[in-house]
Amino acid sequence: MKREALCGLHYARWWRHGDPLAWKKRRRQVCTVEGCDLQRVGQGLCGKHYARQRRYGTTKRPERPTVCQVKNCGRPVAAHALCDRHYRRTRRGLDTERRCRFCGTPLDANAHMGRVYCSKECKEQELAVRRRENHRERWLKRYGLTVEGYDLLSEQQEGRCAICGTDTPNGRNWHVDHDHKTNKVRGLLCHNCNILLGNAHDDPAILQAAIDYLSS
Repeated sequence: MKREALCGLHYARWWRHGDPLAWKKRRRQVCTVEGCDLQRVGQGLCGKHYARQRRYGTTKRPERPTVCQVKNCGRPVAAHALCDRHYRRTRRGLDTERRCRFCGTPLDANAHMGRVYCSKECKEQELAVRRRENHRERWLKRYGLTVEGYDLLSEQQEGRCAICGTDTPNGRNWHVDHDHKTNKVRGLLCHNCNILLGNAHDDPAILQAAIDYLSS
Protein backbone atom coordinates (compact mmCIF):
# COMPACT_ATOMS: atom_id res chain seq x y z
CA MET A 1 0.00 0.00 0.00
CA LYS A 2 1.33 3.36 -0.94
CA ARG A 3 2.05 5.97 1.72
CA GLU A 4 0.41 8.68 -0.34
CA ALA A 5 -2.95 6.86 -0.29
CA LEU A 6 -3.34 7.05 3.51
CA CYS A 7 -3.43 9.75 6.07
CA GLY A 8 -1.02 9.69 8.98
CA LEU A 9 -3.47 7.94 11.35
CA HIS A 10 -4.43 5.13 8.99
CA TYR A 11 -0.87 4.72 7.79
CA ALA A 12 0.30 4.23 11.40
CA ARG A 13 -2.42 1.60 11.91
CA TRP A 14 -1.45 -0.15 8.72
CA TRP A 15 2.24 -0.07 9.69
CA ARG A 16 1.54 -1.45 13.21
CA HIS A 17 -1.35 -3.88 12.66
CA GLY A 18 -1.24 -4.50 8.89
CA ASP A 19 -4.74 -3.08 8.53
CA PRO A 20 -5.48 0.66 8.29
CA LEU A 21 -8.92 0.07 9.81
CA ALA A 22 -7.62 -1.90 12.80
CA TRP A 23 -7.96 -0.23 16.18
CA LYS A 24 -6.60 -1.85 19.33
CA LYS A 25 -8.26 -0.36 22.35
CA ARG A 26 -6.09 -0.27 25.43
CA ARG A 27 -7.58 -2.31 28.22
CA ARG A 28 -8.59 -0.19 31.16
CA GLN A 29 -7.14 -1.45 34.45
CA VAL A 30 -9.46 -0.91 37.41
CA CYS A 31 -8.77 -0.82 41.14
CA THR A 32 -8.26 -4.20 42.81
CA VAL A 33 -10.55 -3.29 45.72
CA GLU A 34 -13.83 -5.15 45.44
CA GLY A 35 -16.66 -2.98 44.18
CA CYS A 36 -14.40 -0.17 42.98
CA ASP A 37 -14.27 0.49 39.22
CA LEU A 38 -11.92 3.47 39.28
CA GLN A 39 -8.70 3.40 37.29
CA ARG A 40 -5.50 2.29 38.93
CA VAL A 41 -2.80 4.79 39.82
CA GLY A 42 -0.38 2.76 41.93
CA GLN A 43 0.05 -0.64 43.59
CA GLY A 44 -3.10 -1.88 41.86
CA LEU A 45 -5.21 0.76 43.61
CA CYS A 46 -7.12 3.83 42.56
CA GLY A 47 -6.21 7.24 43.88
CA LYS A 48 -8.69 7.10 46.77
CA HIS A 49 -7.68 3.68 48.06
CA TYR A 50 -4.00 4.33 47.41
CA ALA A 51 -4.13 7.43 49.64
CA ARG A 52 -5.90 5.48 52.40
CA GLN A 53 -3.34 2.72 52.22
CA ARG A 54 -0.47 5.12 52.62
CA ARG A 55 -2.09 7.11 55.44
CA TYR A 56 -3.88 4.47 57.49
CA GLY A 57 -2.28 1.21 56.35
CA THR A 58 -5.59 -0.14 55.03
CA THR A 59 -7.93 0.55 52.13
CA LYS A 60 -10.98 0.54 54.40
CA ARG A 61 -12.53 3.83 55.34
CA PRO A 62 -11.49 4.75 58.92
CA GLU A 63 -14.23 5.13 61.48
CA ARG A 64 -14.44 8.73 62.60
CA PRO A 65 -15.99 9.70 65.95
CA THR A 66 -19.23 11.65 65.83
CA VAL A 67 -19.18 12.71 69.50
CA CYS A 68 -16.53 14.84 71.21
CA GLN A 69 -13.87 12.67 72.82
CA VAL A 70 -13.65 14.83 75.94
CA LYS A 71 -15.10 12.98 78.91
CA ASN A 72 -18.78 13.76 79.65
CA CYS A 73 -19.02 16.26 76.80
CA GLY A 74 -21.45 14.61 74.33
CA ARG A 75 -21.36 17.47 71.80
CA PRO A 76 -21.05 16.70 68.06
CA VAL A 77 -17.58 16.65 66.53
CA ALA A 78 -16.43 19.78 64.72
CA ALA A 79 -12.76 19.01 64.02
CA HIS A 80 -10.02 16.65 65.20
CA ALA A 81 -12.50 14.51 67.16
CA LEU A 82 -13.45 17.52 69.30
CA CYS A 83 -16.53 19.69 69.51
CA ASP A 84 -16.36 23.34 68.57
CA ARG A 85 -15.84 24.47 72.19
CA HIS A 86 -12.95 22.15 73.00
CA TYR A 87 -11.39 22.58 69.57
CA ARG A 88 -11.16 26.34 70.17
CA ARG A 89 -9.46 25.66 73.50
CA THR A 90 -6.79 23.49 71.85
CA ARG A 91 -6.24 26.15 69.18
CA ARG A 92 -5.49 28.65 71.96
CA GLY A 93 -3.02 26.24 73.55
CA LEU A 94 -5.29 25.40 76.50
CA ASP A 95 -6.07 22.02 78.01
CA THR A 96 -9.36 20.49 76.88
CA GLU A 97 -10.24 19.75 80.50
CA ARG A 98 -11.08 22.94 82.40
CA ARG A 99 -10.18 23.09 86.08
CA CYS A 100 -11.16 25.22 89.03
CA ARG A 101 -8.96 28.30 89.25
CA PHE A 102 -8.52 27.90 93.01
CA CYS A 103 -8.39 24.18 93.88
CA GLY A 104 -7.76 22.61 90.46
CA THR A 105 -10.79 20.30 90.51
CA PRO A 106 -11.97 19.36 86.97
CA LEU A 107 -15.10 21.27 85.94
CA ASP A 108 -18.10 19.77 84.18
CA ALA A 109 -17.48 19.63 80.43
CA ASN A 110 -20.92 21.16 79.78
CA ALA A 111 -20.42 24.00 82.26
CA HIS A 112 -20.64 27.56 80.97
CA MET A 113 -17.39 28.79 79.42
CA GLY A 114 -17.33 31.73 81.83
CA ARG A 115 -17.33 29.48 84.88
CA VAL A 116 -13.88 29.24 86.49
CA TYR A 117 -14.68 27.92 90.00
CA CYS A 118 -16.05 24.54 91.02
CA SER A 119 -18.04 25.95 93.94
CA LYS A 120 -19.02 29.15 95.67
CA GLU A 121 -16.62 28.35 98.52
CA CYS A 122 -13.62 28.29 96.16
CA LYS A 123 -14.62 31.63 94.70
CA GLU A 124 -14.94 33.21 98.16
CA GLN A 125 -11.60 31.78 99.28
CA GLU A 126 -9.75 33.11 96.23
CA LEU A 127 -11.34 36.53 96.66
CA ALA A 128 -10.18 36.50 100.29
CA VAL A 129 -6.63 35.66 99.16
CA ARG A 130 -6.71 38.50 96.63
CA ARG A 131 -7.93 40.93 99.28
CA ARG A 132 -5.06 39.91 101.58
CA GLU A 133 -2.53 40.32 98.77
CA ASN A 134 -3.91 43.73 97.84
CA HIS A 135 -3.87 44.77 101.51
CA ARG A 136 -0.24 43.64 101.79
CA GLU A 137 0.72 45.67 98.71
CA ARG A 138 -1.00 48.79 100.08
CA TRP A 139 0.64 48.24 103.48
CA LEU A 140 4.14 47.99 101.99
CA LYS A 141 3.54 50.93 99.69
CA ARG A 142 3.44 53.21 102.75
CA TYR A 143 7.12 52.42 103.32
CA GLY A 144 8.08 52.64 99.65
CA LEU A 145 8.45 48.85 99.41
CA THR A 146 7.13 46.28 96.97
CA VAL A 147 6.35 42.65 97.75
CA GLU A 148 9.56 41.67 95.96
CA GLY A 149 11.56 44.22 97.97
CA TYR A 150 10.07 42.92 101.22
CA ASP A 151 10.98 39.33 100.32
CA LEU A 152 14.52 40.39 99.36
CA LEU A 153 14.98 42.19 102.69
CA SER A 154 13.74 39.11 104.56
CA GLU A 155 16.19 36.96 102.61
CA GLN A 156 19.10 39.28 103.46
CA GLN A 157 18.24 38.93 107.15
CA GLU A 158 17.98 35.15 106.70
CA GLY A 159 14.38 35.23 107.94
CA ARG A 160 15.31 36.60 111.35
CA CYS A 161 14.63 39.73 113.36
CA ALA A 162 17.27 42.43 112.82
CA ILE A 163 17.61 43.00 116.60
CA CYS A 164 16.97 39.82 118.60
CA GLY A 165 17.57 37.32 115.83
CA THR A 166 14.39 35.32 116.38
CA ASP A 167 12.91 33.50 113.40
CA THR A 168 9.34 34.01 114.65
CA PRO A 169 7.74 37.37 113.81
CA ASN A 170 5.14 36.94 116.62
CA GLY A 171 2.48 37.86 114.10
CA ARG A 172 1.45 37.30 110.50
CA ASN A 173 4.35 39.28 109.00
CA TRP A 174 7.54 40.98 110.05
CA HIS A 175 7.22 44.62 111.04
CA VAL A 176 8.87 47.12 108.71
CA ASP A 177 11.09 49.36 110.83
CA HIS A 178 11.71 52.80 109.37
CA ASP A 179 12.95 56.23 110.33
CA HIS A 180 9.90 58.36 111.05
CA LYS A 181 11.74 61.53 109.94
CA THR A 182 13.22 60.35 106.64
CA ASN A 183 10.87 57.36 106.12
CA LYS A 184 13.94 55.25 105.28
CA VAL A 185 13.48 51.53 105.86
CA ARG A 186 16.01 50.17 108.36
CA GLY A 187 15.03 46.51 108.50
CA LEU A 188 12.44 43.94 109.55
CA LEU A 189 11.64 43.38 113.22
CA CYS A 190 9.55 41.01 115.27
CA HIS A 191 6.56 42.34 117.16
CA ASN A 192 8.37 42.65 120.51
CA CYS A 193 11.39 44.52 119.12
CA ASN A 194 9.15 46.82 117.15
CA ILE A 195 7.21 47.66 120.33
CA LEU A 196 10.53 48.20 122.15
CA LEU A 197 11.66 50.85 119.68
CA GLY A 198 8.22 52.42 119.62
CA ASN A 199 8.09 52.80 123.40
CA ALA A 200 11.58 54.31 123.38
CA HIS A 201 10.49 56.77 120.64
CA ASP A 202 13.54 55.65 118.59
CA ASP A 203 15.72 57.60 121.04
CA PRO A 204 19.20 56.01 121.48
CA ALA A 205 19.63 57.84 124.80
CA ILE A 206 16.58 56.11 126.32
CA LEU A 207 17.75 52.73 125.04
CA GLN A 208 21.28 53.35 126.40
CA ALA A 209 19.84 54.33 129.75
CA ALA A 210 17.91 51.09 129.81
CA ILE A 211 21.13 49.17 129.03
CA ASP A 212 22.98 50.97 131.85
CA TYR A 213 20.13 50.25 134.22
CA LEU A 214 20.16 46.55 133.42
CA SER A 215 23.97 46.41 133.66
CA SER A 216 24.18 48.02 137.10
